[in-house]
Amino acid sequence: MRLLLLLLLLLLPVTPLPLTPTTRSIISYTSSLISYKCAEPLLLNATLNLPTPPKINLNCRGLLENHLVKTSTSKDIVNEFLSSLSLATNLPASEACKYLSTSKKLHLKSTTFTPPKRSLIGVIDGYDVALLRDRESTDSRFSFLFSQEGDRSKGLKIARLLAEIDEHGVITIRGLHVQPSHRGKRLSTLLVSFFCYFCQNTFGYYPRTTLINKPLICTALQSLNFSADFKKFPVYLAPGEGGMTEMIHENKVVDLRPQFPYTVCAAQNIELVNERPVGARKVHVLSEFTPPKIDGVENCRIEERLKDSTFRFYSARIVAFVSTVENAKGVMYENAERNELNENE
Repeated sequence: MRLLLLLLLLLLPVTPLPLTPTTRSIISYTSSLISYKCAEPLLLNATLNLPTPPKINLNCRGLLENHLVKTSTSKDIVNEFLSSLSLATNLPASEACKYLSTSKKLHLKSTTFTPPKRSLIGVIDGYDVALLRDRESTDSRFSFLFSQEGDRSKGLKIARLLAEIDEHGVITIRGLHVQPSHRGKRLSTLLVSFFCYFCQNTFGYYPRTTLINKPLICTALQSLNFSADFKKFPVYLAPGEGGMTEMIHENKVVDLRPQFPYTVCAAQNIELVNERPVGARKVHVLSEFTPPKIDGVENCRIEERLKDSTFRFYSARIVAFVSTVENAKGVMYENAERNELNENE
């Protein structure tokens, strides 16, 4: 079956899509048609315009990756979406987008719909992965969520990573949180690694971080070869009794209490101690962090963390969501253009 799909992909006429502003708008609209439940009436109307019987219909809305050949060499989420769209409709991507977007031109009064705040964009190791819009800074901030696979209860989150992309296209991790009942499962490193993979495929680079003051998050970042930009607060961490984490400054005479008052220590299950614990690990805290280079040797830690994981992305939903985040959509399409140029060289 995979061989048949691969032959089908090779035999399909390839029509390059120059990513002009108009083309970007058509791709974004097409992805939202396929991804959002509120757009189902428009999708049904749009499929009537296809010249050949489509495989794409309401029964597989948002799951075009079922038709995507797993050996695809696409390096970015936009071209992955276009490849899957070609396979699902038996048409070159440019033709499929043209027919599916016809409803936007013919039925302008019915093409307005409000995208959901939360969108399922993938799965990994039994967890659903979703993107969540920020209530206030919708143009720049969003969250990357893990929840139990199949449990779509509103507000239920196992782990959450806060992200922001500025007007220059720089994406940063603002913080992350793992529910207490799910700690001890190495979810922090899985969440950061999978978010890095998401950023690499969507924007073409890994995220950096804002100032991180949680020692355990700093530990997770450094274990993935993120490097601390500010190294004036080296501490030693070790597991303590009752699930606590013992912490002491590298220079034992330095008092950490001003930076970590009792309320902060209680919230993070940290106990400040007077002597370095046995087996303690050195970590830099109260710092911003720079990610490893994607093509560098140090990147192997991120790839190593994901190598035994089973995961997939739903490219249509990612394109649809990112297209509504003002600071992010241009970076996504620029990454697609770079990959297209590299493949044609």
